[in-house]
Amino acid sequence: MDVNAARKGTLLLILLAWAHLGLAQDLNITEPDFVGNFLVVQDGDGLKLEKQRAANHARAGFFKAKGSNIVKKAQSPTRVSGGSQLQFIVRVESNNIDPSQVVNVFQLVSDKRKDYRYIETSSRGAFTSDSMAIEFLPFDGARYGESSYLLTMTVDLPPGEYAMTLDGSRDVFNMFGVD
Repeated sequence: MDVNAARKGTLLLILLAWAHLGLAQDLNITEPDFVGNFLVVQDGDGLKLEKQRAANHARAGFFKAKGSNIVKKAQSPTRVSGGSQLQFIVRVESNNIDPSQVVNVFQLVSDKRKDYRYIETSSRGAFTSDSMAIEFLPFDGARYGESSYLLTMTVDLPPGEYAMTLDGSRDVFNMFGVD
């Protein structure tokens, strides 16, 4: 490998990291007051996400049973426009841990008829049992302020309902909807 090409590649990586960190510090949004509070960055302001404690729910049929976590209302009152680069600020106890180990982002299923949202967490058949593989959505994270993260979604979120959770409080859903 050419030494100059390696130097250019390293320089490019440093510049990209610096630009990403610069974006985190260019925001002028106050960190949330409490650990576990999430804000969505919208038009330069931080809008607090809807928060609910999820209830465990089991449905049993003759040959199959399913477990899920449900929350009230089919649609979150916190709405954002779709697109790329959605950003969130979350207060944590310490921002010295990789945010992908602390924060989960996932899509919820909306049941308008029953007026609730849910995510299936387990399934049990007559001869099988398995925990569902929840599809967590990817994001980039950077330190923000004294004890928060700035999370930037790395995929476009299609219209729907979404939740974010923190490790240690997986039953507390911080939710938003994409229009």
